[in-house]
Amino acid sequence: MDAALPIVIDEEGNLMVYPTVEMACLEMEAIDVVDGVYEAFDGHGRRLKLVAHGEFVSIAVPPDAHPEPAELERRLRKYIDPELAADLGIENVDDASLPALVHALFSYQRGETARSGYGTWNQPDRATRVGWERHAGRLVFRISARWLPIHRHRGYGRIELLSNGPRIEK
Repeated sequence: MDAALPIVIDEEGNLMVYPTVEMACLEMEAIDVVDGVYEAFDGHGRRLKLVAHGEFVSIAVPPDAHPEPAELERRLRKYIDPELAADLGIENVDDASLPALVHALFSYQRGETARSGYGTWNQPDRATRVGWERHAGRLVFRISARWLPIHRHRGYGRIELLSNGPRIEK
């Protein structure tokens, strides 16, 4: 049985959404999987099994896994504060459906809200901006900073870590 996309990783209360299993696996450290730092859910709220293989991580749906949308919704509601919810067009977080909450967090992480710029670690007024953004249909991890050499078209320097991974649909 395959995991329903996207994948939500809970790292001790810090939630991240990944559009593919592969991207989620690449983000986790095997030692942290062994230490039980992460919990993973698929798009239906099923708990996923994380396994460390040396330095690599795999994700599987246990055969007895049942959807627990209420548990995933609870974690998402706790993570998405009212101000962020308003930026994402959600009037009341408590009334939002699981797909709406997952989409909202993913939009925030991709920088599709006024508050996030282009990443979850970004603050618009800061000299350094770090986060995920779309580039040629794929997610890239981007670092933009005033202290990096100037980009001739953008007016500031940036470093892009381009993925050769799957294309991400809008």
